[in-house]
Amino acid sequence: MKHIIEKLTGSRKRRTERSLDRIELDMKTRNLMQHGQSFSEEERREMVEAIWPQFRYEEKVTLMEVVLYDIWNTLPFDNRSELEERLHEIRDLIRDCLNPGEKAILEVRYGIGAFYVIRTAEETAEQTERNLRVLTEWIHKMLYQKFQLYANILYDSEAVELGLIYQPVEEITRFLAGRQFVSGGSSIDICKFDSREYTDMCRRAIGKINRYMEAIRSGQFEQADEYCRMIFESEAVEEISFSWEVMTSSIFPMISSLYPPEVSKTIVEYLHQPSRPVSFSSKEEMLSFVLKGNQILCQSIESHRMEKSDSLIGRIQEYMKEHYGNPEINVAFLAERFGITPNYLSSLYRRQTGVKLTEYIQQIRLTHAEELLRQTNQKVQDIARQCGYEYNVGYFQQSFRKKHGMSPSEYRKNNKVLNSIDL
Repeated sequence: MKHIIEKLTGSRKRRTERSLDRIELDMKTRNLMQHGQSFSEEERREMVEAIWPQFRYEEKVTLMEVVLYDIWNTLPFDNRSELEERLHEIRDLIRDCLNPGEKAILEVRYGIGAFYVIRTAEETAEQTERNLRVLTEWIHKMLYQKFQLYANILYDSEAVELGLIYQPVEEITRFLAGRQFVSGGSSIDICKFDSREYTDMCRRAIGKINRYMEAIRSGQFEQADEYCRMIFESEAVEEISFSWEVMTSSIFPMISSLYPPEVSKTIVEYLHQPSRPVSFSSKEEMLSFVLKGNQILCQSIESHRMEKSDSLIGRIQEYMKEHYGNPEINVAFLAERFGITPNYLSSLYRRQTGVKLTEYIQQIRLTHAEELLRQTNQKVQDIARQCGYEYNVGYFQQSFRKKHGMSPSEYRKNNKVLNSIDL
């Protein structure tokens, strides 16, 4: 028994020591990355060798930060351990996005749900920047596919010695201070902008995107296609990249989510098709992809609207067949009853049926009046009231004569079914 207790105690002690070592290492990492300038070069070298022994102090690296804002509200966690477990899953996903055998470090920032990715730089700056772009696209794609998450990815394509890693950390921290300019699903190379330049770029891009969204909302699909083209007319690569990410990661899914699943399903399947390219070599390719997505979205919305319109017209006609005798019924009454505006209802009904709604209301009332005139011996004024003309029997007779070229009494005489008519 004593042996077992000693064994258990020793095991618990080793776990505690490992945990304390990890905490100490985390503290050293935070100090180096966030306060590296306050240490001498010799102190920084010691910290680097303790934290990342697989790297050399002078090794050229780049920094990327994947930020998941407000992760507590985005994912349904009951406690911190669940959150940390999910963060570890996301960390593994990001690691899987790296090239096999690539030398890289992932540091998890639990407090805000973010990850530092430190990776060795390529031989040339162009290679480094290109590979970082491909990596950000992969991470965006896989985060959405597996967790339905949108991240902001900030990176510095300028390589620095590992011992100076705190410098790009400072730049990213400064950039995040203006996070109102950072939209979910975007990637930003922070060495390309200062905050004001980035803000101006965002305003230009978002202005075009807002016009696109307004065209979609109003059903002006040809204009929506034009605005898609305008979005990609910029010569600034960063603006094109930003617009691309906002359109594909935010705008298309957001618009489609306002409609039933059969609409959103089509665009989501297109955006996340297995054959979708991981990266595009030109803005023409990006424009082609977005235009195709816009076409799919517009067709799905139009199809949904047609089905909805057909259903609405059918429900209005069924309602009139049952309530034609209500003298209060007119276009305004039906519009309020079905939750749309009178102008839209009138336009929709005529577009779908080729007949004015006022004409249909008149037609269905007169049709029932004709039936009553043929098959009953009720008085004309009583029939008029039954068919919705309670307030204006004279208008009923005028409308009837206009349709048949004769009065209701003459119509009854010529089309009577009963032998005895009591007028």
